[in-house]
Amino acid sequence: MSNDDSKAIYFISVASTLSGIHQQTIRTYEQKGLIKPFRTGGGTRRYSQEDIDKLIQIQNLSQRGINLDAVSYTHLTLPTKA
Repeated sequence: MSNDDSKAIYFISVASTLSGIHQQTIRTYEQKGLIKPFRTGGGTRRYSQEDIDKLIQIQNLSQRGINLDAVSYTHLTLPTKA
């Protein structure tokens, strides 16, 4: 596990609670390629705080009426926290 992967500590249920986004919506964002959580050897999703922040950004754009395809394009240009 790399240093970045070690930051991916939250299960999807916790990521859902922290972001206020339903688990199925988080899975949809992943299917659309908007987020890519770390996967354990057994396939369990693990989310970092950076992932949670991205989820919130995606949700905010979506709530402003931007469809997920446009969010996907916009997401590619969003700055990430250093």
